[in-house]
This record gives sequence, structure tokens and C-alpha cells, in this order.
Amino acid sequence: MDIVINQLSKTFGSFSVLEDINLTVKKGQVYGLIGPNGAGKTTLTRTILDIYRPTSGTVIVNGVNSIDSSFNEIRKQIGCVLDQLGLYKGLTAWENIEFFHRVFFPKASRQQREKDIIECIRMVDLEQHKDSKITFFSRGMRQRLALARAFIGKPQLLILDEPTRGLDVEGNYMLRKYITEMKHRGLTVLINSHHLSELKKVCDLYGFIKNGKMMEEGTYSELASKYLAENEEADMEKLYRIIFDIEEMNEMMESS
Repeated sequence: MDIVINQLSKTFGSFSVLEDINLTVKKGQVYGLIGPNGAGKTTLTRTILDIYRPTSGTVIVNGVNSIDSSFNEIRKQIGCVLDQLGLYKGLTAWENIEFFHRVFFPKASRQQREKDIIECIRMVDLEQHKDSKITFFSRGMRQRLALARAFIGKPQLLILDEPTRGLDVEGNYMLRKYITEMKHRGLTVLINSHHLSELKKVCDLYGFIKNGKMMEEGTYSELASKYLAENEEADMEKLYRIIFDIEEMNEMMESS
């Protein structure tokens, strides 16, 4: 499932949050969206999910415009983890996943339901906690469970908004395995994160966004060759600083 965004803008009243965003993610790619707080990352992902409607421009997912009524069928094929994890605190980990499985597959057999649930729970290393109520889960454990919930509907597109929030070292390792597994299964993944070193390990393509504008886009090797000296030691944090420092200098020159 691919995403094609053309000249997307989003305003709330007189406040512009996104301005002329162009972005393409091909089927099976992992795309890392990078930017500071308030850059517009979450608004962009929510517009793709049709939580927000574009002020102008288009969001096309798998060939269907997000404002068309037929997009409801496309949305069923999208899994997501947003800042509100969408879990039920009074239920166990197993019951949470079972609830969503029944929503997606109401006619599934008991055997198939159990097979799908245990696969998802194992994928995020929570099998030993499957019968525990999530009231007592840490933020990281809830984040893992939200990843399992995002996959239970067998989506073709995953949108992950800051999925490393609350994860420890082991949790970050689990997340890398999870995203790699999704890619092996042919899913498209759009991920927002401040955890730049983790993004470098899983993403095919990166977009740098600031103040609602896409500042730069490319593969890691393309960006490194453009912004770093030939033998300079490279990392995502360095690219981040260079790209956004250049933008700040341009803004200062325009205002002078």
C-alpha cells in the first residue's frame, strides 16, 4: 500500500500547520519522518488517517483520495499507534487484543482467533504478561501492546507516531525487530520519532520537516553525501543539526 501526498496544506483557523507538503512512500518502504516538536509530524499522520481533512492538496493511499467515501475501506487496512494508545485499562493484555480481533474479524473461529492473538503478543515479547491487567503495565509495556493491537487487523500500512516513547533498550530492540518483520511481510511503514539512531537502523527513506514545511528528503546515503564531507563520521543526529541549522540561517537571511 503506497502513500502519495501532493501539495498538502492544513490550517486551523488562521494558524498554518502544514504547507505544501509533497511526500511519496512506496509499498514495502519504511519512511522516517523527522522534526522537532511542533513541526507538523502528528498533524501529517492524522491527515493521512483522515482524522483531519486537508485544507488544500491531496492525500492518496493505495490510489484512493482520503476525502472519498471509499476511503473508509482503505482505513480498515491501516494500523496505527498514536499518542493516545487506544487500550482499555480494565482489560488484560490478551483481552485488549481479543477485543480488536473481534472488531476486525467477527466471524473468525476460536482457534484462528487464539492463533492470531498469541502471534501478536509474542511479536512484542509480552506473552508472559498476557493475563495481566494493563493497569499495572509500565508506559513501555503499554506501548508494546499498542504495537500488537496495530497489527491484529492484518494491515497493509502501519503509521507509528513516536513508537519509542517509554521504551527501554530492550524495548527499542524489540521495536526494530517488529518493524523489520513488518517490512518482510510487505507492509508499508510511516514512522515519526525523535530516536534518530533507531530510525537509521530501519528506514529506507527520510523526510525532515520543520514549521510545517518539508525541508529535505532522501535516503541516508543521499543525505550524507550531500551534507557531510567525504570521510566525515556520519550519524543521524549530525544530519539533523546540519539540515535544520541551514534552514535557520536561511530564515535569518530572509528576515534581514
